[in-house]
Amino acid sequence: MNLFQDGGVLWLMGLAGSGKSTLARKIYTELIGQYQNIIYLDGDELRDIFEHYGYDKDSRIDMAIKRANLAQFLAKQKMLVIISTISLFKEVYLYNRTHIKNYYEIYVKCDRKELEKRNQKGLYSGEIKDVVGMDIPYDEPEPNLILSNNMPSDIDKNMAIILQNLQNLGR
Repeated sequence: MNLFQDGGVLWLMGLAGSGKSTLARKIYTELIGQYQNIIYLDGDELRDIFEHYGYDKDSRIDMAIKRANLAQFLAKQKMLVIISTISLFKEVYLYNRTHIKNYYEIYVKCDRKELEKRNQKGLYSGEIKDVVGMDIPYDEPEPNLILSNNMPSDIDKNMAIILQNLQNLGR
């Protein structure tokens, strides 16, 4: 599998505040100078594009399938699609692994205390409903790669790990 030549999907997932979007943007920024066939899709931005604002579990799964279908469409055109999304449900894992050719899954983990400390969107206050990891349970994935992202300094280290893994895939 050579994601750079053949196209494919690099799917970064994790709970809100885990750093998956920051990491995905950094990978995109690092690679866009070397490869023209790269696109970054942010889960929240895709909600706006698809005008899909349901946050209950079924709505989240439905939105994840829409993301996966768009990513697969672009990958078939030899694009390397980097996508960051929560999407922590077995239905999504199974769908993606079944339908997306050249699919590479990364789970960005972050300790609960650190997520609560970051709490950028106020999601871990307990006042907001339909939050994955709070009142919506999630399914622990079995991805290609698991990264711990508990410290700000982990971002650069994790980016290097991902880039090395991508290079190894191309060999």
